[in-house]
Amino acid sequence: MNDDVKESRKEMNELFECDDIGDMKEYVGCKIDKSAEGSIKFTQPVMLQSFKDKFNLENVHEMITPAER
Repeated sequence: MNDDVKESRKEMNELFECDDIGDMKEYVGCKIDKSAEGSIKFTQPVMLQSFKDKFNLENVHEMITPAER
């Protein structure tokens, strides 16, 4: 963890009552996975399942859509 992140966490703890529980795994329904190489993957499994259920798409296959850098 770099010094900027440590300093930001310290400032947040001084301003708000909060706990540092480690890396973020989920945020507002998005699942967040970070690879050892440093890439980050966001998925919305709950929303995708609700679309599949609503529109009867159980036999549809997923496709990978990388973002541009």
